[in-house]
Amino acid sequence: MKLAKHLFITRKSPIPLLRFEKQDLSSFSGLVVFQKLFAELNLSSKLSECSPGSDVKTHTSYSLLFRLLIVHALIGMRKLREVDLYREDPMVKRVFGVGALPSIPTMSRLLDRCDDRSVSGLREQSRDLVLQRLGTERLATVTLDFDGSVILDRAQGRRSGGRLQ
Repeated sequence: MKLAKHLFITRKSPIPLLRFEKQDLSSFSGLVVFQKLFAELNLSSKLSECSPGSDVKTHTSYSLLFRLLIVHALIGMRKLREVDLYREDPMVKRVFGVGALPSIPTMSRLLDRCDDRSVSGLREQSRDLVLQRLGTERLATVTLDFDGSVILDRAQGRRSGGRLQ
């Protein structure tokens, strides 16, 4: 089913005022925090730089697709098909600033068009955001946890992968 272009592009939505009273909130209302974070990071424009080099025009932007995949992972979804679980949620649409989310076949086609340029662009943007934040935090120690095993500084004799180094 093809959707009109005006359903995908809307004006920016202000972050709603949250009051502690009876409200009709959906289970994804906590995403309002990410709406503000994405705006402060200027994530939409950064991700639009990661579009593949093809000249094919689409109604759905790659920036929207990439942000949708980020939120998809944040809310604990693993399969692309699970977008249907929150497709009609008004808060999710508001976070992305759209009237409708792209269909799963559309998302699949867009992902299929991603090339090495877009993948390396996404890696670069991710690395830059992490390094920028680490510089801001000025942390004395950084702990990395890739697969559930903790890797720490060997010089201090701390645990690494379950064994004392």
